[in-house]
Amino acid sequence: ARTLRAIHEVAASINSALDLTEVRQRTCRAAVEMFGVDHSGMVEFDESYISGRVVAEYPQQNVRNTLIPLRGIPAEERLISHHQPIVISEITPALEKDLGGVIQIFQQFKIQSILIVPIISEGRVVGSFSLDTIGRRHEFTVDEIESCEVLAAQVAVTIEKTRLLHK
Repeated sequence: ARTLRAIHEVAASINSALDLTEVRQRTCRAAVEMFGVDHSGMVEFDESYISGRVVAEYPQQNVRNTLIPLRGIPAEERLISHHQPIVISEITPALEKDLGGVIQIFQQFKIQSILIVPIISEGRVVGSFSLDTIGRRHEFTVDEIESCEVLAAQVAVTIEKTRLLHK
């Protein structure tokens, strides 16, 4: 019940934002506060799924505008094709085959554990947002994963609404 109430409060907060940048920023901040992680980032994918770009983060870690390769990265391709979250309790060199060059990005920002959920709009993955722990390991629970998926669905609706308002 507490988690549902928190998601409802977050949804109300992001739905009240009229600016896309503000929606993204509020989402990242709410994710950090709601789940007790160290950082959250939101990535917008290009239409051809070659790469994504970090468009928001909280707190500021200078990750914004970082390009994330998608094509040829098995974990990212599963997220896109199967709408599956990426759940990593500990970033290790053994994950390089699945993460490709993305592993260096995680290591550069000292991300040790990460949950990445797809943002799906009209059946298409338009981006993702993440829960990151920095310098410490975290086992993401089924409840955390499901709650993030619900939050991502709310974010998708809000982003679409915001885009329609500005057409």
